[in-house]
Amino acid sequence: MSNAKDQTLNSPSEALPWSRAASHKASIWLALVAMTLFSVLTLKLPAQRVGDGSEYYALYYAIQDGHRTFMTEPAWTSYDHLYDQRKVAYLVDTDSLRTVFPALNQRSGADFNHFWFYPAMAATLGGWLAAIKSNPHAAFLFLHALLAASLIYLSARFYGKSGVLAVGIAIVGSPIFWFVDKVHTEFLTFTCVAAGTTLFVQRRYLGAAAWLALASTQNISIAATALFSLAIAVWQMWGQTIRIKDVMLGALALALMAIHPIYYFTRVGVIDPQLLAGGAKIGLHLGTMYIWIIDPDIGLIPNWPLSILILVALALALRVKKISIFSLTTAFVAIFLATNLYAQSSTENLNSGATIDIARYATWYIGLFVPGLAYLIGNLSRKLSIALVTLLFFAAATIANAAHFFPRQHEKYLTPTRLSAWIQEHAPSWYDPPAQIFADRNVDVIDPMLPKSYAVLGPGCRKVLIVVRQGYPVVPMTTNPCEIDPAVLPARVLAPVDKGKILPDGRSMRYVILSDAELAQIGQLGQARPVLEVGRTYQITRTHPVAKGFLGTGWAAPEAWGTWSSSPKAFIKGRVDQCPAGGYVMSMDFTAFITPKNPVMKVAIGAEGLQLWGQQLTSPLPTPIIFPIPCTAIKEGMLELTISISGSMSPNQAGISDDPRELGIGLRAFKLQSADASPTSQNPS
Repeated sequence: MSNAKDQTLNSPSEALPWSRAASHKASIWLALVAMTLFSVLTLKLPAQRVGDGSEYYALYYAIQDGHRTFMTEPAWTSYDHLYDQRKVAYLVDTDSLRTVFPALNQRSGADFNHFWFYPAMAATLGGWLAAIKSNPHAAFLFLHALLAASLIYLSARFYGKSGVLAVGIAIVGSPIFWFVDKVHTEFLTFTCVAAGTTLFVQRRYLGAAAWLALASTQNISIAATALFSLAIAVWQMWGQTIRIKDVMLGALALALMAIHPIYYFTRVGVIDPQLLAGGAKIGLHLGTMYIWIIDPDIGLIPNWPLSILILVALALALRVKKISIFSLTTAFVAIFLATNLYAQSSTENLNSGATIDIARYATWYIGLFVPGLAYLIGNLSRKLSIALVTLLFFAAATIANAAHFFPRQHEKYLTPTRLSAWIQEHAPSWYDPPAQIFADRNVDVIDPMLPKSYAVLGPGCRKVLIVVRQGYPVVPMTTNPCEIDPAVLPARVLAPVDKGKILPDGRSMRYVILSDAELAQIGQLGQARPVLEVGRTYQITRTHPVAKGFLGTGWAAPEAWGTWSSSPKAFIKGRVDQCPAGGYVMSMDFTAFITPKNPVMKVAIGAEGLQLWGQQLTSPLPTPIIFPIPCTAIKEGMLELTISISGSMSPNQAGISDDPRELGIGLRAFKLQSADASPTSQNPS
């Protein structure tokens, strides 16, 4: 078991000064410094809920106050108090959280789709800090600091300064950086996988199994790799004297692997709650399991270019040293990839939120790179100039990544990445992403909110996704990058004959790349916006994506209630039929973002140099307005309203939340009517 084939990523025998293994004492000090620095920096960041975070905060109280692993009334009361305190931004309200998973509600209490072990660790290890801060968020950050310090210790013990630097690059220089202060399991998974991989490479198979088993408490599929590590450990010890501590470590690994499936099986009859409450169906997207690695929107490699350099450099290093790639480490990585990609392909939501660009599932694989990166740094050229250039490159890549994934950034998962937009615009035939990802990213809403049948234009307005449910007409969706009215798309898009690929939900999908002739024809048929239907009320919400086609620049993404303006000027634009003699009347329903720090806001609406409405607002209450639109405000059948806003402010500046957007008015709805058939207009200015 100890032949050269299994020493692929061990420290070199003639170690360079920066790659010599650190002593136990030195590693402890490095870990303590890292933990202190991590805690100080993350505690300065504003607490905000992302994704499933509300479940983890609630389960924290289930452990601490309810003394249960599921939600009971004492836990609900504590969570409700946290919600009322507003110390964590964007929490889900208590009533909504109570009903989110009805299939998991029982007389004894409510379970969630996500396991309680992560919040139990936070309550046990960091509860003292939460008591000081009066906020459970601090307990989770202390747990993250402990995990980071543990990884620093292990990497220093085996790889010295190279190992510490590798961990730093892997955290700050990868997408995991955004998750350091998020109450979500991605940072836990990263540290456990990195520690487990490091120990496996160093042939500490029992330790590797224990760390991976810890990760499997939240992500059950990782247990397969933990079992593999445990099996190798048993094989290695076969026929040898077995130490008590080895038995205890093996038993701990088995217990950690078993706790998730046994708990849910005894509580609700399945080994994973998503199979009952929704969220996953085994093998649902098996044919697209590669997306977590290579998809330009959600995949690991496109969102972490440094991973390509690490893989290429590692392959070259192994070739130079004539080390076979057929080793236990290779088998370890292969099993990890195969089992977790398969498990992830079972999710119903391919384009999940609570992230910046990359899918959260893709971050599971970052930890695999840590020992390889430490090995590469430890084997830098002995020529100082080459070593410095290499380290400067790593530093530049780390800084660039840190800027993109800085923890203060808000989640972003409903727009294409730069690489994805470039491919779909300039080389649309290269790659066809899953329909859900293409639609979500280009319409800026999630798939369940789209019509049953729809057509979506991608970046560059040449590639069209058509999704069809039999019996439902194709609804063309306006997309932000495309100044084209989807209603004038050719018949082969709006009435496709070829069914194409069948989706898991029974709908068919296909991609169409428009020809130059079709694009020219579209340009002759109309302007760049759909027609504003007279008398129709357009609700600007996520559940009414058709209305979004009339919004120009200056607006944030639509939310459940409406959409905020996010710049000093915001635009509404649409084609209109022949203007009636008396012109039109526009009615709007909006709310001004008024706070004690910006008590006055001036709003003016104009078109073609004419001021149509204006007022000074001092109340945050809903403001319905009506104003006339003469025919002189319409140019060549196009109405373009410019909404000018003075006095906007971000919630961050107002001291309400960490939201950095400059919010002006929150538009809920608008309606265009003929002046002859409308109520009397209001024009206070």
